[in-house]
Amino acid sequence: MEKKYVSYCFIKAFVYVLLVQNIAFTQNIQIQAQPQTINYRENDMVIVCSITNPSQLGAVYYIELQKNSSTTFDTVVSVTTGGTPPIQWTDSTLQGRASATGNVDSPSTAQLRLTINKASVQCPTDFKMYICKMSGIASSGPVTQETSPITIRWCAQRAGEFIFTGLPQTPIHSEASQSGCIFTRSSTITYNLTSEDTFTKFLCEAGDTGLCGTGTAIQYVNITIG
Repeated sequence: MEKKYVSYCFIKAFVYVLLVQNIAFTQNIQIQAQPQTINYRENDMVIVCSITNPSQLGAVYYIELQKNSSTTFDTVVSVTTGGTPPIQWTDSTLQGRASATGNVDSPSTAQLRLTINKASVQCPTDFKMYICKMSGIASSGPVTQETSPITIRWCAQRAGEFIFTGLPQTPIHSEASQSGCIFTRSSTITYNLTSEDTFTKFLCEAGDTGLCGTGTAIQYVNITIG
């Protein structure tokens, strides 16, 4: 007999990176936190903006790192072609306790890196939503892009299978909520169980690189049908 199984998970992260959608072009810009999970006062906070498809671009004019401030995103720091110096700070307060490096000399090397020493990281001030923005030239003409959205997705591994595969069900996500330095977001799916789902394993993850199980935040759920 078929049963409905409602699976629910929480995704928690010490730094929440919100990636804003732009669907007009092939994505050329990405944002990364290094390390992937930043523990308060244990790790330096490093955020990197880099180019994902350099062969598609003839030049990069600028890269910006922006941080959410209530209702808008404000530029923190940028690297610009022809800038003197190339690194331009907008957030002068953060500049006093952070460093930034980067270049836009060529699409293959273009990047912007913000580093806040672990002793200087401030919570909750630094634990905000960030995006990267770039402008350049492609064969089709000028390109201005922001980073694409990070979502929570679900995968399953059935008995006898060696890898997790993505589930087609559309999850229901909550808004991210902050408690101190930790952001929490929940995700729920409804899955129809059959006799073939004995010992099926589920995972939900955020920040994946394409393959199931590569997320920066992962939670596993196991079920057994008696």
